Amino acid sequence: MNICIVYMSAYPWDVRVEKIATFLAQSGHQVHILCRTTKGRQRIEKIDNISITRLQLFSDKLYKLNRFFDLPYPFNPFWIKHISNFTRRANIDLIIVRDIPLAIPSIIAARKNHIPVILDMAEHYAAMFSDFIKDSPLTKKIPRFIMKNPMIATLTENIVIRYIDHIFTVVEESKWRLENLGVPVDKISIISNTPHLSKKPTDKFDVPNGLKLVYIGQLQHTRGIGTVIEGLHLAIKTNPDIHLYIAGSGEQKDYFVNLIGKHNLENNIHYLGWVKPIDAYAWINSCDVGIVPPLSTKHIISTIPNKLFDYMLCSQPVLVSDVAPLKRIISETNCGWSFKAGNPNDFANKVLEIAQMQDIGKFGANGREAIIRKYNWEYDSNILLENINRITSNPQ
Repeated sequence: MNICIVYMSAYPWDVRVEKIATFLAQSGHQVHILCRTTKGRQRIEKIDNISITRLQLFSDKLYKLNRFFDLPYPFNPFWIKHISNFTRRANIDLIIVRDIPLAIPSIIAARKNHIPVILDMAEHYAAMFSDFIKDSPLTKKIPRFIMKNPMIATLTENIVIRYIDHIFTVVEESKWRLENLGVPVDKISIISNTPHLSKKPTDKFDVPNGLKLVYIGQLQHTRGIGTVIEGLHLAIKTNPDIHLYIAGSGEQKDYFVNLIGKHNLENNIHYLGWVKPIDAYAWINSCDVGIVPPLSTKHIISTIPNKLFDYMLCSQPVLVSDVAPLKRIISETNCGWSFKAGNPNDFANKVLEIAQMQDIGKFGANGREAIIRKYNWEYDSNILLENINRITSNPQ
């Protein structure tokens, strides 16, 4: 089968797109990725038996102009033409479009060529745009509201869910939201952000004694990093042998680095910057507890972060904020603890409680067992393939 994955950003690299594309290629399918251009990369190339075609309207010298015209807007005529022409020329049997922005051009192309189209909905886009604007500096709020308008995203989603053939979501809460919007239950499948079972590096770094926490991910206000820093500031007044390692970057990085300095926490909070994936696993293995502390927003409660499963994969217990998907999985698997989202005092109390526990390893073992049993890519990829086979053999 010829399968086209439409991705709204530059590729490489995206973990979820890579996992889906690689699995489908290994399953014997011809896989093509259509994506935005990347400076210095060829318009067409092959990576690991996957064909990459980039929307390049101008020469590399006019890269910025190209990046303007290939913006992933719902009715961008260049994307509509590009996807439609490629689908016909390559004899594509199925389109999988990653997220809402390019779903309408993909639906138009699919209808023209009489093939099914699946939406891989990794995010609740309107809610994500709202969080993004909220997190933005004051000077950037208005232009970002124009470029990433939540109301337009909502309107686009309402159109897409009526005409798409099937939807992959990453978590039950996202599925339930779509059902409430009227999407039939048999048109939704859960393909989560789970890791490969074989992916468990064992390298470690030398770290101090005491309770060691680790955070891997974006540094944004809605990710709850401020809650963690303020909470740790309270906790070390009682127990100074608590350390936090932060790996990641983001637009609010300087704010959080300054907050660490404001509270004189440099000896307890260690900012690592962006780290390579293999080093991220080494830091997870070096610490005692992985933390996932986001605030409770409409976006956060309809998605699930990769890092939760990465911590569980490495047999590390987790401390999460009590947003619905996180708390549900923690309760289901008994692999850690939760605290009140956005509450530094509750975070501090929970950390101090964990520091007094004699055997937290059992929680990590529970998480690892849940990964082996259910929360792994091998499990999710079977669901992916079953639905692709069903949809292509019984087109709507």
